[in-house]
Parts: sequence; C-alpha cells; structure tokens
Amino acid sequence: MNLITIDTLKTLLAITSSEYDSTFNLLIPIVSNDVRRILNNNFNEPVECTITSGSNIIEDIYNINSVYGNIPAERRFKNTLNGNIKLNNGLDIGRIIVSDSFPDETYITAYDEYNAKVTVSNNATADGTELITSIPLGFLPTIAKMVWFKAGGVSSNTIGNEVKSKSMGVVSVTYETSINKKWNYPQNLINDLGTPLMRVN
Repeated sequence: MNLITIDTLKTLLAITSSEYDSTFNLLIPIVSNDVRRILNNNFNEPVECTITSGSNIIEDIYNINSVYGNIPAERRFKNTLNGNIKLNNGLDIGRIIVSDSFPDETYITAYDEYNAKVTVSNNATADGTELITSIPLGFLPTIAKMVWFKAGGVSSNTIGNEVKSKSMGVVSVTYETSINKKWNYPQNLINDLGTPLMRVN
C-alpha cells in the first residue's frame, strides 16, 4: 500500500508534466517502505466499522483485533481515546484512512468518540465494514520531498556531506541539511516524520 499517490506527489512538487511519472511510480513504493521502516510502523491497522455509501460519516468503530479473537470480546471498544484498546494509528483528525469505499487519501475531519463515529473528507462510494488507519495528512509533503530526493537523474548541489538542493527540470527542492547515514535521506526529512513507534514484546 503506497503512502502517497502520484497525483498528490506531483501537486506538492508543482510538477504538471508526465515526464517523470515512470520514475515516481517506481520510487513511491520504495519510499513508502522506507517511511514504515524509519518509523517502525506499518500504517496498516485494521478497524471494524460501518461505512454507508454516499455518507462521509463512519459509524460503529471497533478495533478489528477483537473481531479476530486476539483480544477478549469484553474489551471491545467504541472509541480510541478512552477505551481499553488503543490503536497505534488512532482515529484522530487529519489521519488518512484507507478503504475500497473511499477515494485515495481520504482523511478524518472530525470525531465523536462518545458515539463511536468519525467524519471524513469524502463521501463513501460503496458500503463497507472495515478501514485501515494510515499516516497523518501532514506526512504527505515530507514523503513527496523524500521521493524527490530519491529520484534518479537529479542534479545535486552539495557541500561536504551536506545536500543543499536537488533539481529536476525546472523544479528544485532545497534541503540544507546533512544526510542521515542510516537511512540515506536528509536529516530534516527524518525529523519531520517524528518519533519511531516503540514496540513491546
């Protein structure tokens, strides 16, 4: 599952031509995987719910683990803030949700924790019973810059081990930061992603 669409990538980079589409289509899944590894988070957390075609309100939200039997039924919850089960990628405002019932990059605009429902940015195109909680909407500009940085055939302006800018055609992105040697991205982009998820065995 890619964390950004090529249309959003090109919009954020102000690219209108299709000249680099093949490069972007190759790099988007690579960078998506890198983001998951950097943050130790698959951004693929299933949630049971009720999705109604034509509506932008998702109701009856439950953690899918209780449905699968991994968590006792009595711990089933109707919200992510005060319930006994907390999602790693909660149903917070700005969270992108993934579902066959919604367009790509649909995100949460409001939540009603008491009644176990959220409002999202698009109307559903079909009924559904499950969604996936993905990345926060604010990650998209950073991911776009990461794809840009990885793009092959770019020219770069470097000083020592610092990358000042990279350009492709008429578009240029300035970084002015050192490269993280573990992940091979500018450190400021790694910082923008935030803190990795801590997992307890």
